[in-house]
Amino acid sequence: MLRENNDSSSSLAVEEELLSIPNQPALTDPFQTTGAIDGFTYTPLDPTIDEIRLVIIEPGLDSDPIRCRLPHTVLGKDNLEYEALSYCWGDISGKDSSKILLDGQTFPIFRNLANALRRMRLRELERLFWIDAICINQRDARERGKQVHLMHRIYAEALQTAIWLGDEYEDSGSAMRFVEKLALHVESLDTDCQVGRADLTSWKAVYENPQHYALWIALYHLMCRPWWKRVWVIQEIIAATLATIYCGTESISWARFQMVLGSPLKGKLLDGPLHFQSYKRGLSGGRNAELLESLRQKQFQGRIPRLEEMLFISWHCGASDPRDKVYALLSFAPLQRAKLICDYCKTTSDLYKDVVQQIVVESGSLGV
Repeated sequence: MLRENNDSSSSLAVEEELLSIPNQPALTDPFQTTGAIDGFTYTPLDPTIDEIRLVIIEPGLDSDPIRCRLPHTVLGKDNLEYEALSYCWGDISGKDSSKILLDGQTFPIFRNLANALRRMRLRELERLFWIDAICINQRDARERGKQVHLMHRIYAEALQTAIWLGDEYEDSGSAMRFVEKLALHVESLDTDCQVGRADLTSWKAVYENPQHYALWIALYHLMCRPWWKRVWVIQEIIAATLATIYCGTESISWARFQMVLGSPLKGKLLDGPLHFQSYKRGLSGGRNAELLESLRQKQFQGRIPRLEEMLFISWHCGASDPRDKVYALLSFAPLQRAKLICDYCKTTSDLYKDVVQQIVVESGSLGV
């Protein structure tokens, strides 16, 4: 059962304030351990159970202020159909920020998240999400550690994961529609080991058409977006049952996107046009797309690499907090997860020392 904070006596006054104020500096120190966030006070979670918060995005038009509620629930108990958001926080310096109305109080968020909330918001119905920057009190180090420990379950039990790449720019709308067009061609081809000549001709007509050069460039820029470089997306996508990619007004399922970007016809066709292959090799987004799908398949087969391997293959991924380079991967290492607790009171250097020591002890080798 959802437990909501119903204190909304000041909601109207705050909403009027939201309509009149310019964007204000957001939380500039998101990893402090105490205090309210810009005047917003969280209702504490029960640390003795797997309690989490969910975000109810209230319906509205594009021009309306973003209004949300923040009920509590127990993970796995209420069987709620919620979605989980996967996105980039943005500039954590606070220079690119916005505000929403949360349980009748103003709450600072990064502009990219505000744009995601507007995109996910429905006109007439509420929508239920788990969103880390809102659902976790980022200034409570102990709560952060407990909630991060639950994140794999949170994404695994979500109805779907909504991937937000950002607003439309650099012709991203054309890129998204082009991927859908390529996916339709992949589906139309003979997926047996022997690819028919007619199918191959049809595929190459799209795949190597010089008139599509601008679309390949747009796709290149889409794959250069920051989301592809986040270390957290490894867990968020691998744990997800279903996933949908949103960019601007366009959307496409992860499965169809990966159908095109993973490898042409899962390796049954040719290596593809040289310009696209060079793009895939030359940008981390393409490498990460292939890495994510490979890890998804390995998890389905019960073959997730050890922690030291995960750390190695994700070295190029970014995180706003360097400790998350480890914490984002612990769910794939059950032995280390039991001994390396998500603790944001621990310094980065102490955490890295503990990780190296644990790997040495378990592997019996100093070759770390």
